[in-house]
Amino acid sequence: MNSPLSEQGRIRRIHKELITFIGITFFLTYAYNLWLILAFGTINNVPPYSTLVQMMIPALVAIFCICIFRDQTLSPSVKLFFALVFINAAVFLWEMGISPILAVTLFELPIYRFMPTLSIIVSSISVLILIAMNLVQKSREELYPAGLSFGHGPKWYGIIPVLFGMLFFAVYFLNHISNSGDPILEFSLEAFTTALCINLFIGFLVGWQFYFGEEYGWRIYLQDRLFTILGGLKGVIVIGIIWGLWHSGLILMGMNYPGQPILGNSIMILFAIVMGVFYSIAVLKTGSVWIAVILHLITDTMEPLAWLYLSYPSDMINSFGTGIFGVAILGIIAIFLLLRLDIWEKASTLVAKRLSGQNYEHKHAHTGAKDV
Repeated sequence: MNSPLSEQGRIRRIHKELITFIGITFFLTYAYNLWLILAFGTINNVPPYSTLVQMMIPALVAIFCICIFRDQTLSPSVKLFFALVFINAAVFLWEMGISPILAVTLFELPIYRFMPTLSIIVSSISVLILIAMNLVQKSREELYPAGLSFGHGPKWYGIIPVLFGMLFFAVYFLNHISNSGDPILEFSLEAFTTALCINLFIGFLVGWQFYFGEEYGWRIYLQDRLFTILGGLKGVIVIGIIWGLWHSGLILMGMNYPGQPILGNSIMILFAIVMGVFYSIAVLKTGSVWIAVILHLITDTMEPLAWLYLSYPSDMINSFGTGIFGVAILGIIAIFLLLRLDIWEKASTLVAKRLSGQNYEHKHAHTGAKDV
């Protein structure tokens, strides 16, 4: 058992890590937002995929902090995967900021038609390497404490994304039912479903690094530390507020809620808190960042496809989906999960067990302990 002195030292270290991570992340993000505003004005004028650069910042800063603070999770396999993250970021930034290395178009999908080709290739190879690393016991065990393995409880990879996807579809479909606006293309559930399945598959293969960029920063690095000092209930709300504020520069530029910088930012913070509840539950259940990556991919993929095939709201604020009515519905469910699930009381313990490498499957096999 840790002595009071060593416990105080651990908490001081966590505070230092939090200040460093949040400070650098927000400085880089707001500096990038300021450059976008000065260079392009509104979100409609920025080059394709410019916002994806911002998505990579939290994970890159988290990796930097893990290295400089010599985190206990920094094993050879973790170092290898972090190297892959930096390679993906470097190739993407070069192709977006300077020029494409391979001038060939691989996809004509609604979401990924402008994705640089070499970035697609490097991203896809990285996914194969990640899968291979998870198939090797030694590397899988090394990845697990850092939240980089596929974790435990594989059933949750089927249950949580399906339930979340159905819920998210419902709040978008309500825009069609309530006549909030016509779709950009012709209304079609078949086209929506087909495009969703294709873009989710392609999206994970070629765009995982962007969703990982946010989720490893927020749901692993920040969550591990805030849950340790604040507990699950307070921690998940604080993470949501921080995550929402992090979007404020893009909201000011007109993303999601054009022409509504104050009200839009308020709704974004609420939306981030609500989404954070769903994402955090998934990470706590599996001990893995990848299920949060999947949920974030579903979130960001479903919105543009809903606009294309279901309904494009004439009023982004007073609508369902990511509008105030949709956030309210999702918020009621999130409050229920906050009040009814005991996982929040166990959150700091679950984080500590993962960091120490206590895998559920290993424990279950030897002690018969049940999943939480």
